[in-house]
This record gives sequence, structure tokens and C-alpha cells, in this order.
Amino acid sequence: MPGTAAEKCHFTSRRYRTAGGSFVDAGLTAGDLASSDRNEWDYDYVSGTALSIWDRKPLA
Repeated sequence: MPGTAAEKCHFTSRRYRTAGGSFVDAGLTAGDLASSDRNEWDYDYVSGTALSIWDRKPLA
């Protein structure tokens, strides 16, 4: 997984294309985010269009 606690991987300006062809904000909420193991991989909700992820136990 990209990112570490010291240098998180940031996903910003998340948008999607509607059936009509225009792009709209993703509308993310904190409840939309999940990890199968937050002791291994973690995340931060930033906004409706942004999140950060990182590996809590990166390989050395």
C-alpha cells in the first residue's frame, strides 16, 4: 500500500462522471471509508472529495 504514517498517500479532488457526462464531487463521508485491518492499513477522511491512506507496518 502506498504511504506511511509520516508520508501519507493523498487522494484529492475525487469526482465521477454522471450519465449526462458532467463531473460531480464524489460526496465522500467518513462512514464511506473502511479498512479490513486498521492495525495494518489506516486512512483519514479529509473531505467530501479527499482522503489519505497509509501502511501502518510498511516493509523495511
